[in-house]
Amino acid sequence: MPNQVVQCTACNHYCRISPDKTGICGVRLNKNGVLYLAVHSRPSAVHVDPIEKKPLYHFYPNSQIFSIGTIGCNFKCDFCQNWSLSMERPGDIEDRCQQEDELTPQQVIDFCLRKKIPSIAFTYNEPTIWIEYNLDICKLAHRNNIKTVYKTNGFMSPEVRSELVKYISAINIDLKCFNEASYVKMGGRLKEICDNIKFFFDNNITTEVTTLIIPGLNDSPEELTQIAQFLSSISTQIPWHLSAFHPDYKMKNVSRTPLTTLERAHEIGKQFKLQNIYLGNVSSQFTSTICDCGQELVNRSGYHGMVTGIRSGKCVSCGKDVYGQFD
Repeated sequence: MPNQVVQCTACNHYCRISPDKTGICGVRLNKNGVLYLAVHSRPSAVHVDPIEKKPLYHFYPNSQIFSIGTIGCNFKCDFCQNWSLSMERPGDIEDRCQQEDELTPQQVIDFCLRKKIPSIAFTYNEPTIWIEYNLDICKLAHRNNIKTVYKTNGFMSPEVRSELVKYISAINIDLKCFNEASYVKMGGRLKEICDNIKFFFDNNITTEVTTLIIPGLNDSPEELTQIAQFLSSISTQIPWHLSAFHPDYKMKNVSRTPLTTLERAHEIGKQFKLQNIYLGNVSSQFTSTICDCGQELVNRSGYHGMVTGIRSGKCVSCGKDVYGQFD
């Protein structure tokens, strides 16, 4: 491209980045005509979490997962629950990243092997924008029988998703709404996210979907019906996490999501035969996994899950296949 402008292919923005500038995400930098990932090996958040916290309910319940994230995001959601990381835009991104302790891909793997942690999650902020870093981790993890998972807004490019399916085992994608105007305001587009949900499911990646239900934004019966209908058109087995909103970032004036709203969304999902619907960020009966035959498959309390009715990937009562990875 002219004048040392580079085009980024990490996400569907396909930013054209001028020298010494970053893309929309704030971390992919043009240095002398070469695209450079400033946050590589410089994470801003590292924790060992229960896997249920991602949330992933159909992927090795009650296991631990090494969770890692950086700063930056390719979206600009006013309701972001991790805004202190995702919305940080330092004046000098390279100087900011040098303030973080270095954590190389090999060091991540060494820690997981030493602590016997079976999987790694790329989470907290949008992992697509630091694809080179997490892909380097994925490749090493694959060689060491450590599984990797993505928690994402789902706006990755076809180029990135084609690489990811070679390595990741599970993904949780945010389907934030089903309204194009709302998605454009957030910085994305609905079609690409829907396409990616279907892509990962069709490529046998354990796929779960989360919708943060926000009063006045995406909580109408009509919009929830559209989401449920879309998910069921792919598969009635896709787990759908309905999470309660709490006031944060630029939406502190919006009230918490009432439990009744989440329960109504649950009912709508059931009308479209969705089999695995869970309520999050609230105390609710809809947290355990139950087979159609009535057999409890996974009992959950908080972030603790215990397999109670699955053997060799099937319901112990009726023999039906259970969606996900459990053994």
